[in-house]
Amino acid sequence: MSILVEQCITLTIGILINICIKRKCYLSKSVIGLSKKRIMQRTIESGSNEIMTKLNLTESEWQEKLSPEEFNICRCSATEAPFTGEYVNCKITGVYHCKCCDAELFNSDTKYDSGSGWPSFWQPINAQAIKEIADRTLAMPRVEVTCAACAAHLGHVFTDGPQPTGLRYCINSAALELHAL
Repeated sequence: MSILVEQCITLTIGILINICIKRKCYLSKSVIGLSKKRIMQRTIESGSNEIMTKLNLTESEWQEKLSPEEFNICRCSATEAPFTGEYVNCKITGVYHCKCCDAELFNSDTKYDSGSGWPSFWQPINAQAIKEIADRTLAMPRVEVTCAACAAHLGHVFTDGPQPTGLRYCINSAALELHAL
């Protein structure tokens, strides 16, 4: 391995460790000083029905509800390895829900094979289902996608998707739960 590649790997690992420490996430299977602060309380509008989602869970309550991988991805903005997720090659018809709060996020009709290694969708189930946030944690500016109901990290959206939207919502399988039709 070249020195440049080793330096890039070392730098990337250092950045990820710093992000984990900053966000108080798991490193391997150990916990780094988790705070007791409350996560969120938010009202969302879904179609014509208003849904109130109250998820006043502490970080330790989220850890009890989610697996370590799900917690790292959904609550600490981690990313699963490409081509390893449960739904990357899934062809089952249904609706993809948030793993944390069960909110409807994506319809299988909008799922496609982007070749990226993560489940990809060209649009959310409705505009109110997700929230898009500027993400500058890496060298390349990106747009993070979170669940509008519970603020769970889902993945990122890119502008290289298919028509009619031209968008690619690149979503972690661990942040999703498929409800088959």
